[in-house]
Amino acid sequence: MSDARDAFDLAPLRRVCARIEAAPTSGIGLMLYGLLKGMQVEQRGSPFALTRLRMLEADVRADVYALMELFAQQANHAPEWMAMLARMDELVGAEARAD
Repeated sequence: MSDARDAFDLAPLRRVCARIEAAPTSGIGLMLYGLLKGMQVEQRGSPFALTRLRMLEADVRADVYALMELFAQQANHAPEWMAMLARMDELVGAEARAD
């Protein structure tokens, strides 16, 4: 029997992660990473300020909006989402240590 969480279209998450991977310590990379981390820690609220959306290109904003919808559907608990976030944790951490 398949879990409903398996049906999520995580393409926006994959695109956001690709942007982070391309420049993990850039302003945009860190902003997107902060958004993903905020979606992981639901009880404390998100450290992502919505005014930061103004800094993003329209196509990136569209992916962020899609991530928010996925979050509302609890896709952030899906195994693939959690695995991608763990990969981003390692990548951003490794880049920070290298700087």
